[in-house]
Amino acid sequence: MGFKMLTLTEKQIEAFNCDGFIKLSKLVDLNIVNQMVALTDQFMLDNIPPIEYEAQLGYPGAPADPEATGGKTIRRFLRAMSRHPLFLDWATSPDVITLLRPLLGPQIVMPLAHHNCIMVKDPRFSSDTGWHQDIRFWGFERPDLVSTLLALNQANTE
Repeated sequence: MGFKMLTLTEKQIEAFNCDGFIKLSKLVDLNIVNQMVALTDQFMLDNIPPIEYEAQLGYPGAPADPEATGGKTIRRFLRAMSRHPLFLDWATSPDVITLLRPLLGPQIVMPLAHHNCIMVKDPRFSSDTGWHQDIRFWGFERPDLVSTLLALNQANTE
């Protein structure tokens, strides 16, 4: 699938166990990232559900309701893995599984992922979402869960 590293170091595993997260940079081939960006741009043009809008969430900084200015700002394209095979291929690739095994053990189960989404951050109307761990939003009994996030482009407050 185009990864540049296939295993975690002991230091990375220790950091994950201590901090609850690790950041790995530049692991995915730029061609794959560019394909995902092009698909996401097309999703923005097509506006095909299921979509979650900022105004639906009530997060700080989000438009008050769907009819307000920016109310139709897309927060997430839901069911990303069924929108195009490239997203499913990435999420289930041997490269991703190999990176997750030291954190979760030999048997990896993907319960169709919690969000299974493509996050969109519009610079004008996106809500403020501080640093957090997703497990607080999940209704699972066991805490041995991992979120994976692949940044498709640069995002900053500007």
